Amino acid sequence: MATTLHCLDITDFALLLHQAPPRRRISSVHLHHTGMLSQAQWRGEASLLALRQLHGVERGQGDMAQHLTIDPAGGIWPGRDWELPPASCAAPAAEGAPSWNGDTHEGPFMIVLVGNFDDRKDKLVGAQEQALIDVVALLLHQAGRTSGAWIPVLSHAQMHGSGTYCPGTSLTVQNDKSNRLEQELLQKFTRRAEKLAATASPALPLPLHQLPPSLRAAVAAGRERAAHGVPRTPAPALEIPEDHAARVTTAELARNLAGLASGGRGAIDPRYAPLFGHVVNTARGLLLESPVQDGKAGSFFTSQDELEHGFFNKLDQFERRLAPEAPLRILIHLHGGLVAERDSLDYALAHQPWWQQALGVFPFFMTWESGFLESLLRNKRELETGRGLGDWLIEKTAGPLARLLWDRMKINAELCSAADWHARFRQLEDAAPPARVPRGVAGGARLFALALFERLGEYAQRRKVQLHALGHSAGSIYHCHFLPLLLDLIRQRNLKDEVSIESLHLLAPAVRLDTFEDHLAGPIAKREIRQTWLYTMDDRRERDDSVAGIYRKSLLYFVDEACERNNPGILGMASYLEKERAQAGSPIARAFPPGAAAPGQVDFSDGGRRLHVTESRTHGGFDNDPATMNSVAARILGQALPGQSEYRRWIPADDKKRAAQELSDAAPPARAAAAGGRRIALCVGIDAYPTAPLSGCVGDSRSWGQALQALGFAVRYLHDAEATRANLAARIAELVREARSGDWLVLQIASHGTVFDDVSGDEASGSDQAVVPVDFRDNGCLLDDELQQLLRPLPADARLTLFFDLCHSLSASRFAPALGRAAGADERVRLLPADAQMYAARARQRAALPPRSRVNTPVGWLHLAACQDSEYAYETNASGDFTRCAVPLLARAAAEGWSAAAFVAAVQRTFPPGSRQNPGLMPGCNPHQRLLPAPAGTAAAQDRGGELARIAQLLEQAASGLRALQG
Repeated sequence: MATTLHCLDITDFALLLHQAPPRRRISSVHLHHTGMLSQAQWRGEASLLALRQLHGVERGQGDMAQHLTIDPAGGIWPGRDWELPPASCAAPAAEGAPSWNGDTHEGPFMIVLVGNFDDRKDKLVGAQEQALIDVVALLLHQAGRTSGAWIPVLSHAQMHGSGTYCPGTSLTVQNDKSNRLEQELLQKFTRRAEKLAATASPALPLPLHQLPPSLRAAVAAGRERAAHGVPRTPAPALEIPEDHAARVTTAELARNLAGLASGGRGAIDPRYAPLFGHVVNTARGLLLESPVQDGKAGSFFTSQDELEHGFFNKLDQFERRLAPEAPLRILIHLHGGLVAERDSLDYALAHQPWWQQALGVFPFFMTWESGFLESLLRNKRELETGRGLGDWLIEKTAGPLARLLWDRMKINAELCSAADWHARFRQLEDAAPPARVPRGVAGGARLFALALFERLGEYAQRRKVQLHALGHSAGSIYHCHFLPLLLDLIRQRNLKDEVSIESLHLLAPAVRLDTFEDHLAGPIAKREIRQTWLYTMDDRRERDDSVAGIYRKSLLYFVDEACERNNPGILGMASYLEKERAQAGSPIARAFPPGAAAPGQVDFSDGGRRLHVTESRTHGGFDNDPATMNSVAARILGQALPGQSEYRRWIPADDKKRAAQELSDAAPPARAAAAGGRRIALCVGIDAYPTAPLSGCVGDSRSWGQALQALGFAVRYLHDAEATRANLAARIAELVREARSGDWLVLQIASHGTVFDDVSGDEASGSDQAVVPVDFRDNGCLLDDELQQLLRPLPADARLTLFFDLCHSLSASRFAPALGRAAGADERVRLLPADAQMYAARARQRAALPPRSRVNTPVGWLHLAACQDSEYAYETNASGDFTRCAVPLLARAAAEGWSAAAFVAAVQRTFPPGSRQNPGLMPGCNPHQRLLPAPAGTAAAQDRGGELARIAQLLEQAASGLRALQG
């Protein structure tokens, strides 16, 4: 039976191997490469489906030949059933002996590397090499030693004897006839296996519900086979076809399955297929022309061949649909220095329809290596050595690494527009360029510009062409090299009257003053770039911002103090910008003089009267700030935007960037609610656990806090080291103790959750839930019974809404119905398993608690959870899945008076069908109760205040009484 294709990381593979080990004894590991499918041809799942079609159907092998495939980015794809022999080698193992494939009781485990490793056409490097080493080491460790040695790892060529070099000449020894794997690679396998053997502890079988949902079916099937056994069946003499026909068939099948013929080229991840024709992706300044280039694995690639054939088809169609006299408006968008590749692709995917369909502007998104903060956060420990001791110490401790990363990013920006990448690389890096790059090749942005102008010359015969440039943060550095290139092309092709750089929009530009003066200040002052706008924060907001919650000023301050050498100043910093504008005759003063008719104009986000122009309170937030983006769009179009076309804030798939943008923890003074009560929220986020640390909870807490502040709540925060069990209990007790009649409270927690066996028998789930504080090892967890006791004293006519983004959170507040143990109920999931020390602490805590009374959920209380008690609450790329889906809906829910049930339903709709987690409302809560108060100061808030609120509470009390009588 064919397995379901899905990609695992090494952690999931290890868990699958330990929880459903093959009953069939592994006697060796066989290593192959696809050969016929190079790394550049890899198309993810579509390629594997093509291999399954070729091996299983056309070649009669029953299924894919291999047990496992490792892709260029290190993804691990299970294929053939582990209990079946592979189609590895048809040659006999010895004269008169059966084939190398073994049988259903004993034989090899077959691995295929995606790529053609003959003559170093592809290279085994980076994530793919590490995944191979880890997988083989796990298999060796699983099989154990026999006769004092590990089981052998064999190349296909070593078994076959002749006629093949698989898994490629670059991975096998070429100076003898054995064709065995290179000794260095074999040593990497054994060293890793030795380390595993020295440190690994026995793996205990886990109940299915404690496994990630993506592994449950595979583990269940493996255990079922192990329980019943498999009849011993010899393997047929089959192996992978390597002929030219197979190569052509596989490539064609993969193209068709990936939808490349219909415009999906360039996308390794099918989600990004719509971006072909809109995204130009570069690595080290060169077009990223394959999924792996110089060891860098990408999610989207742009080849020179595609730029010349097919890339501009969408632009052609867009231009043909314009009215005869309408100008062709093209946007060239450059993201900033806080953005990794997938973030920029997600941003492009979300914004392309707004620009093109809503506004009639055709966008190009230039994706380039600028994940500066991403790289820096991988070395967060260096930053944290200075945490709490002042920004100066952080600048000094992180400075050397920061300068290295920042300099590399600036070099990448310049290389993108280089006429001779080879020569410019040598000048900038003071080192020899990579041997694979031919002399004379141009940078990726230059190749794009040259191909684009081939089209613009044709369009210019029919209409005016307007180029509009947007650069956020470090994107301004890229534009300093790219826009002069476009101006040169306009002059060289005599298109000055037909093609113009109509506008430039610089959002919090991180470019040095001298770099800007050398490249762009002159063209702006001369109106070669017809109009320029600069949007940035005033100095007060720069100082109120933070970088990753560690450095307590904006990124521009960090760049200025830690990243740049001999720095004359940063263009986007108000202190430098205003000083330069005040110096008559300076290049900056000529580009940005005072007056509405100036060629360059500056708009500050300062909380003043020009809020309609830009409102961003964070450096990274400008390209997602509705006021800023609406201003940019209106200035490009030359008119105000219709209401239905206005920009709406986007919540990115990867919230790591947003975690560095959120407001500081300072809570504003409490504002009275419209109904006469106050609005107070406590937002808790814990990442810094001593074991199993998380990365998105503090950012999630800030996201909730910002959304609640916008609704008039006074927000208090409790994060990381401060979130001890004692502090968490004290802050919740304080929130309740200070509450008065008519107040509306919110308690939000993003953290680990855990479960304990329910010894009292009062949980329907058979388990007790708990919130895991940062000091759980020493002081235990916050049990659901304890949380009940802390919340119980709240005044009867106060409102309380709980938002819990943690595992097992649906009944974590302990106001779930008090039922006996359900017959046959399973134990619930434990993301952070409770060990003996935690159970001992829990026993002491339970002994100090009064018996739980059988009470209903108090009237006016709502508890919304990220998942059911039997599920995991996931975070993806440093952001909770529930938080990412729920927070954007809060403002609308409050303004439109959504009930709790309506809000939960709206959040559930944002999750894909069959999702691994299902947000819910705790049983016993009134689903018809309003989720949150109307935004403070609105008519809705006033209309629903006073007596109306009291009437609503009386009705809810009556409804609760009726439910109790019915029960």
